[in-house]
Order: sequence, then structure tokens, then C-alpha cells
Amino acid sequence: MTRRTSTRRSSKRRSSRKLRANGMEGVLVERKGALFVEYKSVLEDTPEVIVMQWRVEYTQGTGYGERPKEGDIAASQGGGVWGTRDPVTHRSTGTVTVDGNAHADFTETRTMPRPKVHAGIETRWYRGAWQKLTKKGWVRA
Repeated sequence: MTRRTSTRRSSKRRSSRKLRANGMEGVLVERKGALFVEYKSVLEDTPEVIVMQWRVEYTQGTGYGERPKEGDIAASQGGGVWGTRDPVTHRSTGTVTVDGNAHADFTETRTMPRPKVHAGIETRWYRGAWQKLTKKGWVRA
């Protein structure tokens, strides 16, 4: 009788890759007396950030008396609904609703300033971040 050996990997082994959230995540900001969801997207090929803002049409608090406020983290749940949470405690503060079919109300492109480094240190923009050249090679600046 021959014994079969399994070609499966051990279930104890885990991938070395870190899982990333698939959704968009932004922050609630106040602009001209109204609440907006602000989302930032860093471009990989040029040192620029695209900042998009959607006006909040409706807010709904939690059953514990908490309501979404400026500075809360907002995570897209799809269809224009964003779940909000406190940036310190990470407790849910409710949801906000924006027009899910519309383009952002405000869009602007900001340049990412070159980091301050000692004279003679070479810097570059690589895959969405500034890097500097050290003896060990290119590292995040």
C-alpha cells in the first residue's frame, strides 16, 4: 500500500502580502458652512494629489446619540453612502449620504512639495512617494 503525500501548503503559512481595503476612504470637512466628504488620490507618475469633495446631503447618527462631524473618517459603502467613525476611538458615528451618481462638487490638483534634505542628496518621485538616495539605496523621504 502506497501512501499519498499532499501537495497542499500548510494552513499555518500565510501570505506575506498585506491585505488592503478595496473601498475609498476620506474625511469629513466643513466648507462654507456645509459638510463635505473629502477624498485624496495620489498620482504615481507625478508629484500631485487630486482632492475631490462631495457635499453631504443627509446625515444619520448612531442609536447612541453620536452624529457624523467634521474630522470623522468616512469609508465608502457604495451608492453614495459613507460610513463614518471617530478618528481617535474608531467608534461608528453614523452615515452620511452624498449624490452617488454625480461628479465631485469640488476638484483640485495640489502639488506635493519636494522634501527638505541635506544639500547634495538626490531625490525622486517614485510610485506615489518621494524617495532619497542613501548609502543603502533609495528610501522613502
